[in-house]
Order: sequence, then structure tokens, then C-alpha cells
Amino acid sequence: MPRLDRNQTRFKALGIELYGPEGWQREFARATGLSHQLVNFIANGDRAVTGAVRTRVILGLHDEVKRLRNRAAAVAAAVRDYQIE
Repeated sequence: MPRLDRNQTRFKALGIELYGPEGWQREFARATGLSHQLVNFIANGDRAVTGAVRTRVILGLHDEVKRLRNRAAAVAAAVRDYQIE
């Protein structure tokens, strides 16, 4: 396995921090819109983190934050409704 450069290391660390050490590649790929294969290649040091990949990660994770906020609001509303009954 090739040695990871700084950008690949940061990419991998971000994925692990967000989704855990097991199976993070699939969730990271889903959240960012990158292919699972590309995420694996970058994490293994076989592909570089390009500007386009970086942009896709940033935009994808911003969308993921919005999705999670909306989900959290829906859960909070459901809990309030449940408590009222």
C-alpha cells in the first residue's frame, strides 16, 4: 500500500471521525456524492485528493448537515407530539 500524502491522510481521518473506523467509506461516499470506489482508492493512497474532490466533500457534507438538522427537527416535533398525548 502506498504511503498516504497529507491530503489523503486528512481525507481518511475526516471519514473515520464522522462515520467510525468500520465501514466509513460507504457512508462517506453517500454523504459526499463520491463513488465508493474513489473513496477507497483515496483512502488506500491510489488516487490523489484533487480540488474537485475537495469541493465535492465540502458541498456534500454541507448538504449532510442540512439533512441531519431537518431530521433532528422532525424527531423533536414527534417527541413533543408524543409527550402531549
